[in-house]
Parts: sequence; structure tokens; C-alpha cells
Amino acid sequence: KSRMAPPASNRLSRRASALLLTTLVVAIRADAGAVFAWARPSVCAVRLGADGSGVRGLLMERAADIGEVILEVPLDRTLSDADAASPPLAGVCEPWARGLPPHTQLALTLIRERRLRQQSAWAAYLASIPARVCLPKDMRATELAHAQDVAFEREAESGFCGVHEAFDDAIDAWLASEEAEPSPSPNPAASLNGEAEGGVREPPCSAEEFQWAMGLVWTRCLRLDTGDSGVRRLLVPCVDMANHNARPSAFFASAHSAGAAAVRLHAARKLAPGDAVTLSYGEGSAAYWAQHYGFIPEPNPYDSVPIFARDLALEPALLEAEDEEWGLRATGVDTRLFGKLRSALLKINADRGDLGALASESSEPAKQQVGEEATLELSVEEWTERCLEPALEARVAELIAGACDRKLGADFDHEALAALPAEAEATRLLTQLRLSRKVLLAKVAQRMRAYAAAQHAVVGLIDGPERGARLWAQLEREARDLSAFPELDLLGLDALQSMTRASPNAPAMMFALVAGS
Repeated sequence: KSRMAPPASNRLSRRASALLLTTLVVAIRADAGAVFAWARPSVCAVRLGADGSGVRGLLMERAADIGEVILEVPLDRTLSDADAASPPLAGVCEPWARGLPPHTQLALTLIRERRLRQQSAWAAYLASIPARVCLPKDMRATELAHAQDVAFEREAESGFCGVHEAFDDAIDAWLASEEAEPSPSPNPAASLNGEAEGGVREPPCSAEEFQWAMGLVWTRCLRLDTGDSGVRRLLVPCVDMANHNARPSAFFASAHSAGAAAVRLHAARKLAPGDAVTLSYGEGSAAYWAQHYGFIPEPNPYDSVPIFARDLALEPALLEAEDEEWGLRATGVDTRLFGKLRSALLKINADRGDLGALASESSEPAKQQVGEEATLELSVEEWTERCLEPALEARVAELIAGACDRKLGADFDHEALAALPAEAEATRLLTQLRLSRKVLLAKVAQRMRAYAAAQHAVVGLIDGPERGARLWAQLEREARDLSAFPELDLLGLDALQSMTRASPNAPAMMFALVAGS
């Protein structure tokens, strides 16, 4: 599209932006606990502190029962996006920016308030957030190389380009508004509002400011139904101090019935004084967490490593999926990969005229279970739900274990990670990513070999096929989605809706702080 280019000083090369981020103006520094006094939470059973591991976050001040409100922050203390269809909340961007994407709006609002310094109504909140976030999108190519993952580097590059395209769009929208409505005469607060002498307004942000703000928005915003103002992306003071945990101790919800417009934290289980107050930011692989949040959670039951046909000791053509991707997961292997490998092994045997070998080492009942003609007619999807006879089923697991072995590298370990200097933030993150990948591959390989050994152990037994099927059922259960809220799962929907005290037209709960929503 045709662009009205902003000043050249606002355009930023990848290398220059990475260097500038390290010298960015430091955010206002103050006691982060002061944000609680400013936010005026109507309910506050939490405090800021360090847990047993020394990680700073929210801790319980007192005991709380499951479902109890432990923090309530008024909606007028949040920063929000806006649209033309709903009444705006208090902390929104300028009218000219309200047609831009939600994350862009929040970034522009952060920058505007940051430029106001202590004159900002959100100065206490700005003092509580990090000066910067280390994300791959902001790293140099030499730093990204530590990931040893071309796909990861490409995604980081895509993130960088996406942020700068959003910056260009923001400048375009601002220039269009300036042409439609000329700047007013100078005023005493002009310098704080981006207005230079003579009534000529400066751009609302520089590229480096925008890059900083988007990093914070990516890692801290949440999506919530706010009632009359609709579903909004929010930056919520105090609430955003809760750390991530795959088994969180709290969840957030909106309260926008008569007389109450707030964001609430509820206890997801019984909590004692000093317990960490954590939220689930979502589910994803170590690579996802590194890209979008700048850290890698441990443990991470949703971790996964991609595997392709080229990684397996079979001709890709046999799998009919040269570019298809499967996941090696911490909670089990992608069952679609098992289905694909089973189907491929059947074709190999059929081409050799040895389809009967499916049950050659098993009993007659096994042949009846498999059925030569029926076997060839089964689709890959159907083979995800049933296993082969034990000897061939073991071969499937061995193929996956072998792929893990080939992807493993022995060039680093936990000691190497611990030896990295503290200031090597980018290197540490990406080395940790490689380490998590190595650990996951080793675990999957070990589990696959155990499964193969168990299948080999029942070969030749009268009930071997039945035992093999039970082994598969057990493995499949491991691959199913895990519950982040096992205690809440025991409650009925009515109880959940009651404890959130949300209005009927709002979702009862929103579980995740989502970077990409």
C-alpha cells in the first residue's frame, strides 16, 4: 500500500534496534509494592515477595478457600484497547489509534504514559513493570544462532518484522490524523504530549520505544470480557505480577455487575499464607515460551519438539508426508505419528508379500484381530486408535526412539548452562531452550524404548495381542491433554459461575494470559 513515510530517524534496522534496546531509557524506578496502594484493590489477600526459589511474584497473605476472591483491581486502573462499538475504559489510547490492532493500541498507551513520567496517572504502575523484556524478536542474528534451530530463528525474524510493520501502520495512522486535524497551538504540556515548539507535533513514538512497549504487551496483557466495553485486551496492575505455572493456584475473571467493575483473582485451590499465587499463561512448547515470554517454564507438561518424515529411518515417500509435522511431547507422542508409521509398515509388508507377518509370531486370535484384507483398508486416522501386533508395534516405537537419538546433541549440559555469565541474557535463554529440547528428546526416546520392550515381552503369548492393546491404551492416555485445574474440575458449572460472581453474559472464567490473542 502507499505509505506516508515517518521521519528516517524512526525507522530502525534489526542490528541497530538490538543495540538500542540495551541502552533504552530505564523505566521509572520505585518500590514495586507501591503499585498496590495506587491500584486501590477492594480485595487484597496477596503481597509482593519472593517464593522459596527466590522468584519474585505474588504470595498469599492469609489462607483462602477454593474459589475465594484474593485480589480485586478496579477496571479504571487498567490499560485497555478500544473500538468504535463500545464505550472506552479509562486507560485507552488516543482516538486516532483506536482502529489499530489491540496490541498496538496498548503499546502506544504505554509509551504515552511513559513519556509523561511522574505526571502520568499510571506512574506507579509504570514503576512496577520491567525496564525491558528479553525476547528473540529483539536479538541479533549471532545471538539467535545459539538456538541451533532455523525454524526458531525464522519465527523470531517474523516477530521482529511484524512489530515494525505495526509501527509503520501506527505512524501512518498518526500522519493521517495530523492531515485531517492540524495540531493545536503549543501549550505548556506540549513537550510531555509529543508536541514540539511551533505547534508541530512529534511522532507518538520512536521505533525503539514501540519495540520496548510491544515486548511488555506480549508478555503481560490478558483478554477479558469487561461487560459494556466488550471483550478487551488489558494490562492489569498487580494481577500481572502473578507468575506462570502449568498447575496454577489462581485464575482470573471479570466482575462487571451493578456497582462492581473489576478484574478479580480467585483461588483455584485451598491456599495457605506464603503460597505462591500463580496463573496459567497458556500451553505451549519451550520454543513458544521463549519466543513470546522470554522464559522457559519448568516443568512444562505441554512441551513438544517437532519431528518430520526426514527424521525417521524410512523413505519419506512411504509416509506420503514429506512436509508433515508431528509432535514429540512431554506427555506422550502425537498419536497421528503412530498412525502414519503403522500404515507405512503395513505397506512395506504388503509390498514384500508378507502381510501375514503381522501375526506370524502371534497366535491365531491375533490373525483374526488384524485381518489381512481389513488391515489394508484402514485409514491412517483409524490406525491412530489401534495398534499392530506386538512385534510390529515395537518396531513403530523403535523408529521414533531412533529419530530422537538422531536429533539429540551432546554439546552442552546443565553445567554449561550454569556457567554462563548472568549478563548473557539472550545466550542463557537460547541455551536453556536447547537444553530443554535435549531433555525432552531423551525422555521420549526412553519412553519409546520402554514401550517397545513391553511389546516384545508379549510376543508369542496367547493373549499377546490383547496385552499389546492394553499397553497402547496406557501410552495413549499419557498423550491426552492434562488439566490445569484438577480441583476446579471436581466442581459443577453452577459452582464455578457462582464463585466468579460475573454477570450472566460474561464467561465464567478466563484461564490464560495469552500473548497472541
